[in-house]
Amino acid sequence: MLRIINILFLVFSLVLYLDVPENYSFNYCLLINLSFLVQNIIYFILSGRTLISFEFFFAFALYFINFIYPVAYFPSNPNYEVFNYTFNYQVINKATALAFVAYACYFSGLTLLKRKEEEFKIDAAMFTPAFSVNLLIVFLTLAVSYIVSVGNAFFNGYDWYVDEENYSPAVAFINMSAALFAMFLFLGQNKNSKIIYLIVLILFIALYLLSGSRNMPLGLLIILLVTFNEIERKIPAMYFLGIILVGVVVFYFISTIRTDSVSGGLSLNVFMSNLADASVFDFARDLIVNNRNLYTLVDFADNTGHTYGLSMLSSLLMLVPYAGTYVSETYGIPMDFMYVAGFNTYLEFGFGSTFGLGGNIVADVYLAFGFIGVLIAFILLGLFISHVINKYKISVTYFIIYCILVGNAVFMNRENYLLPLRPILYSLIMFWILNTLLRNLKFDFLLKKNTTENE
Repeated sequence: MLRIINILFLVFSLVLYLDVPENYSFNYCLLINLSFLVQNIIYFILSGRTLISFEFFFAFALYFINFIYPVAYFPSNPNYEVFNYTFNYQVINKATALAFVAYACYFSGLTLLKRKEEEFKIDAAMFTPAFSVNLLIVFLTLAVSYIVSVGNAFFNGYDWYVDEENYSPAVAFINMSAALFAMFLFLGQNKNSKIIYLIVLILFIALYLLSGSRNMPLGLLIILLVTFNEIERKIPAMYFLGIILVGVVVFYFISTIRTDSVSGGLSLNVFMSNLADASVFDFARDLIVNNRNLYTLVDFADNTGHTYGLSMLSSLLMLVPYAGTYVSETYGIPMDFMYVAGFNTYLEFGFGSTFGLGGNIVADVYLAFGFIGVLIAFILLGLFISHVINKYKISVTYFIIYCILVGNAVFMNRENYLLPLRPILYSLIMFWILNTLLRNLKFDFLLKKNTTENE
């Protein structure tokens, strides 16, 4: 039944896309908004899936990134935030319809396979005290060593966030070790160990928030929520929505403070003034502003042509540290041309900008391979997510993949289609090393107390 419903939504989205009004239409964009919401409500009711899932976080981010601006801002405040930079208003209808087609394709792929509802069956006994200690040591060693090496620059906020987190292989390994630590925190630990490990992780998240980073902290918090819900106890839907409300308010404050700081106007008066003028949707402004990227890149592709994968190349080259730099220098391809966020920023500011405009998952695929590419890519994404959902409760490998996907569910929407690829590969390699090659490695001075407690 759900499969048929989503196929009908896909057909409906294609009809809307093929019959797009030439000029901006509020009613047209509102119809797409309502259709998106109805499709999601039907999915969660009929599928029985919990809200604390990849599907919810992915839908939440994609909705605010692609559908809020045309109905909530453009009619009354078209120059909101980065929208004050010029873009073609005539592309709003088409781009909004394209995003709905992409999501309908994803949903069709998501429900195409037969869903197997499984209880969580991963054996916690396989995660020995040695594995937990090895993971803790690797995680803390990488994090502390890197922070010390960066020094005061770590706390310079936006500059560090752009220059290091997005490009540094060292930070990638820290991210992956932290993600593994978070996803296995509730597996194979006694109560005292869980509390200690949770405190360590929360302190790490707080430290990175102070540095100006939000991607890693948010991803880790989402992983903790999902694994707690799967392993420890089910979180009631109303409690979860309350957590989401608190979370978005906190991240809105962090975003406002960081934005004011970057613009040189950080003060209590400026902050309170911004808060007084805020719209009800401004809590998600870091998502909403990425809607402009969809407009500019769709418009560029329609008028100039597609990149045929060049603008997605960096995501593949990043699998090998510094391979992107090597290819750029060897073949004379600017780094900005090899990933969608850089290309999008280049279109507005040229080379060498210290201010990035970000990307957009739908625009990333459309810029590279056009409309047919969007159809294929998002159906494949849905099929892949469906396959992972069928396996993650019974397979450690798929559990890792699912947690990485969940942790990236929000930011892949505002970045690029292949964003989770490197963290998935690195996490699986790191897990294999720690749980296979180093499984019998002994840290007696750390393990004696842990072993005694387990007994």
